Amino acid sequence: MQKNNQSIIIDLLRKNEEKISKLYKIYAEKFKDWNNFWSALASEEIEHADWLKILYSKVKDNSLYFNEGRFNRQAIITFSDYLEKQLKNARNEDKDISVKYALGIALDIENALIERKYFEVFESDAAEMKRTLLNLKSAEEKHIAKISDALNKIDR
Repeated sequence: MQKNNQSIIIDLLRKNEEKISKLYKIYAEKFKDWNNFWSALASEEIEHADWLKILYSKVKDNSLYFNEGRFNRQAIITFSDYLEKQLKNARNEDKDISVKYALGIALDIENALIERKYFEVFESDAAEMKRTLLNLKSAEEKHIAKISDALNKIDR
């Protein structure tokens, strides 16, 4: 993978984190009783995007490399398209979505990030990359637990 491709991939991951944040912000506006819940998740997603911005700058200035086979660029783009679809659905005033539906979408998104192993650490990764990826994976796992807990409370 060329250096330019590495920076493109990190930037795509960053943009996806920003899209997730936008989706959660829309949910915060839509579900006033859940505003704090969604706003906190949205804010954390921006923090994740900021971590990826730092990696991006390091890849761009050639001070950081990552395992070439780690990311499937097309899968990241497909995931981005899915996020765009969810943003469109959430913005659609004619579409009446429930909190339970929104939580299900959020859980799917967070699980997809873990399942695709975007944040899996490899032995060959630089220390800063490892630290950032471990932080991202841990944050996604916390989001899964938080969203699952909220879904369980609704189902009771």
